[in-house]
This record gives sequence, C-alpha cells and structure tokens, in this order.
Amino acid sequence: MSFITELVPEPDEFYIPVAVVLDQKNDAGDLLPTIVLPEDARRYIDQVDTDYQRFGLAVAQSSVDPGFKSQWEMQLVGWKAFSIPARAAVGFINTKAVMDQTDRWAEQLVTFSKSFIAAGGTLLGPPPQKPGQGTGDPLTLPSVGSVTGLVAAIAGVAAIVVLGPKLFK
Repeated sequence: MSFITELVPEPDEFYIPVAVVLDQKNDAGDLLPTIVLPEDARRYIDQVDTDYQRFGLAVAQSSVDPGFKSQWEMQLVGWKAFSIPARAAVGFINTKAVMDQTDRWAEQLVTFSKSFIAAGGTLLGPPPQKPGQGTGDPLTLPSVGSVTGLVAAIAGVAAIVVLGPKLFK
C-alpha cells in the first residue's frame, strides 16, 4: 500500500482522488472546459471547406482513375449537403456537435488526400489540415507540479470573483 492510497479515502461517485488528477502529465488537460461559440464552428466549417475546394481542384486537374474522381464527387456532394445547412443552423446548443461532425468530414478529407497521393495525384498547396476543431492547442495550465500551485491558482481566481465587484464599485 502506497502512502498516497493510505491518505486518500475510498472513492465514491462524487470524489476524484487528487493523485489521479496530478497524474495526468501535471496539467489540467481535459479538466478545463472548452468553450466554443457558434462563430467558432462557422470559422471551422469555412477552414475545412477551403481544404475541400482546394483538394477538389487538384482532383479535377489530375489524371487519376475516373473511379477515384467519381468517389470524390460523391464525397464533395456529401460535404456540401452537410456544411451549408450546418453553417446556417449552428447555434449555442449544437455548436459542439457541429464541430465534432466537421471533424469527421475533415478526417475523411485527409484519408482521401492520402489515397489521391498514392494514386499518383499532386496536391495544390498544403495538404488538408488534420481534424482539430480549428481551435488550436487545448488550453492547459503550466506544469503545476504540486498541489500548492493548483490551490494557489484556484485561490487567485476565487479572489478575483469575490473581491472584483467590491473594487470596481
């Protein structure tokens, strides 16, 4: 029995042991919420659409197998059938779902581009971006390394929330 497990009580459904949290590469990782707005989803759809258009031009100008071109045309029609209504209808409630679905379409485009290159095609410009929801790297805390640093960060945020309104009266 290790020292940590002796100090940590038996977990129940509402308790997350501190040892588990600190074991995740000393960062907050998936613990912090990712906040995305409908505009973020629209921008991500536009980014993926740009990749689809550029790849479509490369396929049209290439001399790859006509079977590949017809598969690509079906993929492009499917993308348009998803992207145009999704971009118009994205809202606060379905933003994450739209971005996840856009990730799936972006992954399919990456797969198509790899097949295209293997068939002898040449891409125009950079290859399609790997799915990542267009938000860059996830927000992480600097390496905390100890419970003290994490507690200090939480105390700082709490102080701002509690004292902020009093300071700006």
